[in-house]
Amino acid sequence: MIWKLKAPRKIQHFLWQVLSDSIASCSRLADRHCGTDKSCPRCGHEEESLNHLLFLCPPALQTWALSDIPTLPGLFPSESLYENFDYLLLRATKNGAPRNVLARFPWIAWFIWKARNEKIFNNTQILPPETVLHATQEEENWRVAQILASQEVTGGNQHTTNGNMENESPYPRCQVDASWVTNSPFSGGGFVLELAPGTVTYGSIGMDQTLSPMHAEFTILLYAMKNFLLLGVTSMSFESDCLQLVKLINDEEDWPAMASEWNEFIHLLSLFTVFSISFIARERNVRADLLAKGARSKNSIFSHVDSVIPGCSFKCNANKWNKTDSEWKVFARKPSYDSESSSLATTASDKLVEPPEPVSEVTQQMSEEGEDSR
Repeated sequence: MIWKLKAPRKIQHFLWQVLSDSIASCSRLADRHCGTDKSCPRCGHEEESLNHLLFLCPPALQTWALSDIPTLPGLFPSESLYENFDYLLLRATKNGAPRNVLARFPWIAWFIWKARNEKIFNNTQILPPETVLHATQEEENWRVAQILASQEVTGGNQHTTNGNMENESPYPRCQVDASWVTNSPFSGGGFVLELAPGTVTYGSIGMDQTLSPMHAEFTILLYAMKNFLLLGVTSMSFESDCLQLVKLINDEEDWPAMASEWNEFIHLLSLFTVFSISFIARERNVRADLLAKGARSKNSIFSHVDSVIPGCSFKCNANKWNKTDSEWKVFARKPSYDSESSSLATTASDKLVEPPEPVSEVTQQMSEEGEDSR
């Protein structure tokens, strides 16, 4: 039942952990010998069980009472965690509670948990009305986003992870890739923008080494998004051979290590009228891969956006660039995580990149800009 709830994956996983008794409540931590204090940090009750944390603690109890979900004395909330979930998942509907109201309960439980953590880690008291308001707003925003996403699918702008080589994203579209090598001082990124058939723009960036290949992959996506906004392009279908990146964005997976990149992505996303990102096979992303490898091999911080292939990428792989359009579709490259490169990377600069010059030469290395982009 938990995995069928209409809620983000992170909230589904949280509820599954609650029912599996895997959440680190004070009582649970004491049982694992990770402390001796079992008391509730919010109300001082002698034992903070999961049921107390989510349903019986006075702030939690007030939160449920202020929500639109009907509470019945002796039935909900009750002394049993499983009875409470049984009520929310099954019995409340049978008792006539509106489904659209019950759909909010995963967010209410989630924000009760977050309010409890705010008290522990930041000594911040979040009042029950605030918890209800945040939960209601987040549920409504998520529900509207799902409706808009389904409308885009019917309209042809599909937000998907389809890896079928025969299915191509609509124009305008952009392929992105990154190159990352262990112990290298620099990472590289590249993108290939096609506004229309035969209209191709190449972008590449040399940057300081990122924390991981995944960070590098995210960085080149952010770099491409910034450039398109500067060019006035607000409708784009992105393609990446990094399945982790695509799932992170499409499934809204929770990656604390990438919080800063995610926050910047959400800001940039709000400036696009149409946005989608889909997964493509590696052999269909060769040009972006060559741009990324060429940028990394330059061993400097630079950026290039032009209709002409940057020299560092062409000189290193001239024989690979000299291919027809049909040959590009069948050309296969080496796996991304060999000793030469890795197809996962991105870090975001703190400011928008400068508008590209209308000439076909690579931007000269600028140490001051490099410092700013960190």
